Amino acid sequence: MTKRHAVKEEPGIDVKLLQSFLAGVDEGVTEDIFRAFFGPTRTAEFLAQGWLTCTVNRNLSGVEDIQYDWGPRAEATVEKKVSQNNKLRINPTDSVSIAEDIEVLL
Repeated sequence: MTKRHAVKEEPGIDVKLLQSFLAGVDEGVTEDIFRAFFGPTRTAEFLAQGWLTCTVNRNLSGVEDIQYDWGPRAEATVEKKVSQNNKLRINPTDSVSIAEDIEVLL
C-alpha cells in the first residue's frame, strides 16, 4: 500500500517570519493586506488559489502556532519547471521545444 501524500520532514514558515519578510520587502503591507492575501482564512488569495497551505495548531494554553508551506499549485508548477530544466540539461539541442513548454507554464 502506498501513501497518498508525502510526509513533510521540515515545518513550514512561521507566520511572524512571513510577516517580517514581507514588511522588509514593502512597508505598505498592513495587517489587513496580509490577511487578504495570506489569511489564515480559506478565502485568502494565496491559500484559495493553492499556492500556499496554512496549518493552525493551538497548544493547551490556547496559543496559535500558524505555519505556511507550499501548496499543491506551487509544487506542481515548480515540478514542471524543474523537469523542463533537467530535460534541457540532458538534451541542449531541444531548447526550442522547451522554450515553448515554458511559455505555456507562464
